[in-house]
Amino acid sequence: MFFTSDTTQRKFDLPVVSLPGVDDSYPPLKKSFMMLKYMHDHHIDEYEWFMRADDDVYVRNDKLVGLLRSLNSSDDIHLGQAGTGSVEERGKLHLLPGDNYCMGGPGVILSRSVLKKLLHILNIVSKQH
Repeated sequence: MFFTSDTTQRKFDLPVVSLPGVDDSYPPLKKSFMMLKYMHDHHIDEYEWFMRADDDVYVRNDKLVGLLRSLNSSDDIHLGQAGTGSVEERGKLHLLPGDNYCMGGPGVILSRSVLKKLLHILNIVSKQH
């Protein structure tokens, strides 16, 4: 599934989801939250794992499937590369000193349990923007 802010009705050979009102500002907080909300609202009962990654990420599916099969999707699992962002980003990300977050570029994987728990926050953020 590919998410875009483009709202034109074009036909593609893959599932493309338009996120109206999402721009390309950085850091892409709104875009990330809206993608997660869409995944929750449309696919929460279909999948055990949810991955958000940029369009230039290469995934070794065999390795990823092996890892995910070794974990329990009923547990609260949030996988990704921890980071703090650049000095310029820190104020925009609302992190406290010493906080880490899973950086979006390399990809983030959430268990169904975590995505369900995020719904309240995703609803708040979607109403604020």
